[in-house]
Amino acid sequence: MEENRGLLKVDPAELQLEETKSFGGITHFLYRQVHGGIPVETAAVKLHVTEAGEVIGFQSRFEPQFDVPLQPSITELSALAAVSADTGRAVSAKGELALFPDERDGKIYLAWKFKVRNTGGSDPGLWYYFVDAHSGRVLYRYNDLRFACPGSSGTVSGLVFPVSPDLSLAAQGAVQRPIVNQFVWRVNNASSTVSAADGTYCFGAPGKIFASLKGPYFSVSNAWARSAHHDNGGGVWRTDSSASAASPQPYQPSQTYTAAVTVNPVLNPGETFAKAAPFFSRFDVGAMDIDGTITEPDEVSVLFPDGTAAGGT
Repeated sequence: MEENRGLLKVDPAELQLEETKSFGGITHFLYRQVHGGIPVETAAVKLHVTEAGEVIGFQSRFEPQFDVPLQPSITELSALAAVSADTGRAVSAKGELALFPDERDGKIYLAWKFKVRNTGGSDPGLWYYFVDAHSGRVLYRYNDLRFACPGSSGTVSGLVFPVSPDLSLAAQGAVQRPIVNQFVWRVNNASSTVSAADGTYCFGAPGKIFASLKGPYFSVSNAWARSAHHDNGGGVWRTDSSASAASPQPYQPSQTYTAAVTVNPVLNPGETFAKAAPFFSRFDVGAMDIDGTITEPDEVSVLFPDGTAAGGT
């Protein structure tokens, strides 16, 4: 990033490594921006690097310019008084300074950030407040309260591009959003639910859960490695080499090739079959130009025996 800072429009000196994850031969680095010793809310940079050290992906939500004094004009206690006025009761909370980019007016504010638990009134919750450190005005607040569920529960969310990940919009960066209509399974493929509008899901009974980027209206697969999935049950992946299929290569235009594949899991005592995922040893279908326009709309569909992409067994 230092060698290409002019192209990437980031200052590596303002980035702090927050998290590293490896998956499918790719290592993902998440950096958070800190300016003048003050964290910048929502500002992050992600790098995706192969085992050979090749950078194959870069997303940035880096704030390049700050036109705001970094010394607060009001005290932490004065800012907390503004929070108390907004909640309608006296609150006690520890504040910290943060640089808050306000997407509504495009400005960046120095703010006091508070985490406030409100158990009464009309807005109960676990509220995060951002108070302008110069004017004392409440800039933004959101409720991070998590709700109890009698069994297994959670929230499905991800970093997504608001409109499209094409080159003209890539500079905007991806933002964290709840994912609605995501299938989540409990114990095995016989028990499932879908995430709600806020990304939450709930089962009436406890149990280990698993999920992939699949729902009643969408399915996302990775042809080069195992597709994205989440498991908290310590599952074991096994390969069934007998369950294979292939089309002619090269395949002919305006043709449909259909192949039936049956997975025969070998289970040890105490094990339960949970899910199956296709893996392609070779995948060369369709074409897309550099702007993301599909020029050859060929596709591969993995369907249930009843011919549907969802809802079968």
